[in-house]
Amino acid sequence: ITADATGPKHLDITLTKDYYVGVFEVTQKQWELVMGSNPSNFDGDTLPVECVSYDDIRGTSNGSKWPVSKGVDATSFMGKLRAKTGVNFDLPTEAQWEFSCRAGSSGDWGLLADGSISTLDAMGWYVNNSDDEMHAVGLKTPNAYGLYDMHGNVCEWCLDWYSSRGYAGT
Repeated sequence: ITADATGPKHLDITLTKDYYVGVFEVTQKQWELVMGSNPSNFDGDTLPVECVSYDDIRGTSNGSKWPVSKGVDATSFMGKLRAKTGVNFDLPTEAQWEFSCRAGSSGDWGLLADGSISTLDAMGWYVNNSDDEMHAVGLKTPNAYGLYDMHGNVCEWCLDWYSSRGYAGT
C-alpha cells in the first residue's frame, strides 16, 4: 500500500481503461451496512473504517489470487458489495490510486479544484493537525478530481502490492 503520494513518482505506466474511485474513504456506516458489523476502534458513522485487512476486503481464497483471478470471496467486503449491487467493485491498483491522488500533478500533494498546488494541511489529517484523532470523511479540501482524504486520516489499501522499484507497463 501507499500511505501518500510523496517520494518518487511511479507513473511510468499507461492506464488504458476508465475506472471509478470513491469520493470518500469507506465510512464505518457503509462498512456496517455491507458487512453487518463494525471492526473499528474509533466509533462514528462518518469516520473512515479502520482495523480492516486486505483479507477482510477481498478474502483469503479467491480474493488472494489477484492478478491471476479478479474473483473475491463471497464473505469479504467486496464479495458482499458486489452481491448487493451487481457491480464488480474492487480496490484500485497502486497506479490508479497514485494517478487519482495526484489529480493531474507531478507534485507530492496533487492539485486543488482551482488548479493550484495543494499542501498537506489543506488536504489531509496527520500528526501536526489531527490532535491524534481520526476525523470524519470529507472535512478537508478535495483534490482537482473531487476526491477527499487521499492523504492522511487512515491508510489506503490497493489491489496490488507496494514495490520500491515502482511499476511500468500498460
